[in-house]
Amino acid sequence: MSSPQNTKKKTPQLTVIEQKFLIDVVDEFKGVLESKQNDIWSIQRKEKAWREIEANFCSMPTFFKRDHKQLKKCWNNLKMKAKK
Repeated sequence: MSSPQNTKKKTPQLTVIEQKFLIDVVDEFKGVLESKQNDIWSIQRKEKAWREIEANFCSMPTFFKRDHKQLKKCWNNLKMKAKK
């Protein structure tokens, strides 16, 4: 049995405007985020970049608030769609 406290609410899908904004913001950090380096410094820079993206995204008053993990997942989904 799952308790109501453990249930996760589904967030609404990104609107087209939110997707375009995410693409624009990620484009500013593309050099860091698309880097193939996997050392501790690169990982920290990527984490910091995603947190800055989250701050930029959440600063928009009309956008639904999302954390950096959700935004990263949305970005990866957009990239996969583009490859198809």
